[in-house]
Amino acid sequence: MNIALGSFLNNLTKQGSIDLHVHSTASDGSFSPEEVFILAKENQLNCLALTDHDTNEGVLELMDNHISLDQYMQDQQMNLWKLSKQIESQNLLKSPLIIPGIELNVEFEKQNVHLLAYFSGYQIKNLNNFLKLQRKNRFVRNKKMINKLHELNIPIPSNTLDPTFSEPVPGRVKTAKWLVKNDYVNSIQEAFDFYLGDNKAAYVPREKVKIEEALQVIDEANGFPVIAHPHQYGWCQSQELLNQKIQHLLKITQLGIEVFHSDASLEQQILLWQCAEENNLFFTAGSDFHGANKEGHDMYTASDSPFNHYGKK
Repeated sequence: MNIALGSFLNNLTKQGSIDLHVHSTASDGSFSPEEVFILAKENQLNCLALTDHDTNEGVLELMDNHISLDQYMQDQQMNLWKLSKQIESQNLLKSPLIIPGIELNVEFEKQNVHLLAYFSGYQIKNLNNFLKLQRKNRFVRNKKMINKLHELNIPIPSNTLDPTFSEPVPGRVKTAKWLVKNDYVNSIQEAFDFYLGDNKAAYVPREKVKIEEALQVIDEANGFPVIAHPHQYGWCQSQELLNQKIQHLLKITQLGIEVFHSDASLEQQILLWQCAEENNLFFTAGSDFHGANKEGHDMYTASDSPFNHYGKK
């Protein structure tokens, strides 16, 4: 794994002025990749990681139009350590650097877990074959969910979740919007509560990818993996359970954990930070911004430093 990149992300999290978990219209966000970048610039972020589900198309678009980590380091003739020190001393860059990222669904100990993967540049293209298979699995799942809605006498058009150029990985949020627009529910959340959420009326589980397989692909592309929002999996019920899960993961490979997240409670974030300290893990912070598609997950700003709020307590 790219340990140098993991260390860099860890240092960025301590300094603030970053958001390492953001989504765009390339998957299930409401902002286009460019709109995400504009908001990050308005928020005076130093670094932005676009981490769409199962696709790198949005972040590749940003990298073609803006500066990524690799490009900046090549232009400035510096490595990740020197860049970290520059950001620490100068506080704000003129424009956010793009950290290529992605979010994958994987299976770990018979549980569905989200895995974030980060890269410094165009190495993320090395995931293309793997991502193509992931998108194919999504397409098959989408068709099954639409069939279930038809069985419930909800006439959603069969092509509603077909991939498009602007939305290569449509999913449950798009279905939820259709249900709201056609007055079957009052909100996206209600659509998940009644039809689309886990084990609900139209829910279909995803075909699972073993975490070992995903980690191997990330390693071969010289990326660094981070477990997204561990508090959502029930691991924060106790310090003992959390440490047990993390130690099992560390037997597979070196990775990090997302300690700071928009819907993690103060107690959960402190627990996760302590776990990272005890197990010598790199840790990250991400808002999980989806724009209008997920309330209460506003993109971080330069004045936000979750580590200062929680990690030092």
